[in-house]
Amino acid sequence: MIFKHGTPLGMKSFIVQKLLSLVTVISEARTPLTFSELVAQTGLNKSTLHRLLSIAADEQLVQHVKESKVYLLGPKVFDLVRNAYAGYDIQAVALDEMMRLHGLFEGNLTLGVQNGTDVVYLRLIEAKGSLGGIQRPGMLEPVHCSASGKALMAYLPPAVRDGITRYRGIVSVFLDPLDWSVAKQRE
Repeated sequence: MIFKHGTPLGMKSFIVQKLLSLVTVISEARTPLTFSELVAQTGLNKSTLHRLLSIAADEQLVQHVKESKVYLLGPKVFDLVRNAYAGYDIQAVALDEMMRLHGLFEGNLTLGVQNGTDVVYLRLIEAKGSLGGIQRPGMLEPVHCSASGKALMAYLPPAVRDGITRYRGIVSVFLDPLDWSVAKQRE
């Protein structure tokens, strides 16, 4: 076995794997879990779980609420997520791909994100011969009324998609064409 800093690498990665699995179980729980519930859900023995929780608490990956005897995600997890997204600009990330697609298809391209039941447009690249698209950066448009919105809806769980159509009050006669249009977006 290869050693680095006096610890077998295989053992070290196994501990990391168990620790990440434990943090994942805590993060996916619908309600905070007690020690006994963590034993049941992780399948780890009590001494291993206690050792991992101690390491995770020392590193602020989890926190123990003594009053209710449950474990929650610690502040370090939220710091890691915030740091990962700090300076993350979806427009900058998407621009090269948008330019590539614009070169291939020479059509209007929009970059939008879902905001509730609407699409918010972030960037627009217009075709040379375009008469000017109606979408503009910052504009809101119902998700079911645009190609961008339908593309976003295509990857939503059906229950969420149905909730949007009910909220928007789309008459049932339009649901089948909308479902067809959403399915086409996936292709």
